[in-house]
Amino acid sequence: MATTLLAVHPSAAPSPREIPLCVDLDGTLIRTDLLFESLLAAVRRRWWIIFLAPFWLLRGRPFLKQRLADAADFDPALLPYRHELLAWLREEKSRGRRLILATGSHHKLASAVARHLGIFDEVMATDAVTNLTSHSKAKRLIHEFGPGGFDYVGDSSADVAVWKHARRRIAAGAAARRPQGFDAAFGEHKSKLRILTKQLRVKHWVKNILVFLPLAAGHRILEPLMVLRALLDFTGRNTLQIKNRVEWFLPVNGLIGRAGLDPAGLGGLIESLRKSDDPVIALFANLEAVAPRTPDRVLPLL
Repeated sequence: MATTLLAVHPSAAPSPREIPLCVDLDGTLIRTDLLFESLLAAVRRRWWIIFLAPFWLLRGRPFLKQRLADAADFDPALLPYRHELLAWLREEKSRGRRLILATGSHHKLASAVARHLGIFDEVMATDAVTNLTSHSKAKRLIHEFGPGGFDYVGDSSADVAVWKHARRRIAAGAAARRPQGFDAAFGEHKSKLRILTKQLRVKHWVKNILVFLPLAAGHRILEPLMVLRALLDFTGRNTLQIKNRVEWFLPVNGLIGRAGLDPAGLGGLIESLRKSDDPVIALFANLEAVAPRTPDRVLPLL
């Protein structure tokens, strides 16, 4: 279900063109966090980055974001945008409004989003030195536009420091669940069941279950090795077609754990999975080989 405008108060009337509209990215313009997305994108290319990330974080968030931005194969077209908010921003842009993307995400990723959307006049984002969030972002916007010299769209408690100095306070995402005190709010009306159904891509199950058809036709449906490989393929097809998502981590982890126990004489399956082209499967398989789990520690199949 599309995002809907929950409330637009009289004080949120169209602003003069000279007042810039500053928009947060993570959780606001998109329903995810680019730090998380870039980590997953980087791990998909080089699975061992999952072990390097904690050490990068020790050198500070700007350094971590820089390294992940450099390592990630990032496609802004695949991000889950808030379409109602995006439509409003385009309308404001058509009126001559200056739009600023002000985000704690790394400048490289934020710039890619800005180029993809084609509506932002400027990008303010985290660089190699400054993590542009909360008070740091407020300080930057005050320096550029002065107190009360900008309108701001945010989504979380980290944006309170910015809202305090904004002329108009606009909420999106989590903050829009309580629109009182905001000049405008863009929220969601989605049932948890609908969200879960969309994430699991149930409508694709009938099509993707065809991966089992060759097993049945070849009378190999009872061979554990072939069935496990088909299950892995089925899991990947159902939840991995949208890049940079981890809904399938637990099912794959459970499958590999059971294969590691070798209850049906699967033999070298773990070794072959360690060489998988998919970094997530390879990661779990390598972890299983290094530290095999006992039956009570293997996750159930989901």
